Amino acid sequence: MSIWEAVLLGLVQGLTEFLPVSSSGHLVIAQALLGVDQPGLTFEVVVHFATLLAVLVALKDDWYPIFLGLLGHPEHKEEGRRRFAALVAGSLPVALAGLLAREPIAALFASPRVAAAMLLVTGAILWASEVVARKEPRALERLRLADAVLIGCGQALAVIPGISRSGSTLAAGLAVGLERQSAARFAFLLAIPAILGAAALEVPELVQAGGVDWAPLAAGALSAGVSGYAAIALFLRFLRSGSLKGFAVYTWAAGLVALALV
Repeated sequence: MSIWEAVLLGLVQGLTEFLPVSSSGHLVIAQALLGVDQPGLTFEVVVHFATLLAVLVALKDDWYPIFLGLLGHPEHKEEGRRRFAALVAGSLPVALAGLLAREPIAALFASPRVAAAMLLVTGAILWASEVVARKEPRALERLRLADAVLIGCGQALAVIPGISRSGSTLAAGLAVGLERQSAARFAFLLAIPAILGAAALEVPELVQAGGVDWAPLAAGALSAGVSGYAAIALFLRFLRSGSLKGFAVYTWAAGLVALALV
C-alpha cells in the first residue's frame, strides 16, 4: 500500500466512522471502485486505535468524569458509576454479535454490493429517526439501563458493512427519548469499547503477522485520527439545528450509485 492510498483510506475511515454514513460501507466500496488493495490487518488495527484516540480527545469531558467516578471521586462517584453501567449494558449486544457471528460478518466485507445495499437501509434508519424522535426528549442523565441495551442493539446492527454504527446508535437513542446531543454523545462513548473490542479480536493474528511498513501506517493513522476528531466536533455542532434527513438522502444516493457501479 502506498502512502497516498493509506492517507485516503485513513481519511475515509476517520470521517465516516463518526458521521452517520457507515465507515465500513464506504471503505468496502472505495476499495472496489478505486482498485485499492484490501488493507492489511496491521493497518486496520492501527487505524482503529487512531479513531479511538480521536474519540478520547473529543469527548474527554464525557469519559473523564466516568473514570473519576470509578476511582471513587465523591463529586462524580454516583453519576460516573451509573454511566459506566450504561456503557457496559450498551456494549453487550455488539460484543455478543462479534463473538458469535465473527466469521459470517467477516465474509460480508468481501461483497461491495452488500455494503451498497445496506447504505440504503442506513438511509431509512436515519430518516425514521427524525420521525420517531420525541417532542420532549430526555437528557443523558435520565438514561435507563434498558434504554442503553436498546441503543446497544442498534450498534450491533452495524457489524454489517453499510450499516452506520453512529447512525444506528444515534437513531436508537432518539427512539428511546434522548435529546439529540445526548444521543450522539452516548453513541460516540459506545464507540470506545466497540473499537477496543474489535482491535483486541485481531491482536492474536497481528502478533503472527509479518514485517511492517511504518510509513503508510503512520500516514493512515494520522489521517484517520485528525479527520475523526474533526468529524465528531463538526457533527455535534451540526446536531444543534441540522436534520439527519440530509444524511439519509446522501446514503441513499451513495448506495444507488455504488449498486450501479460495483
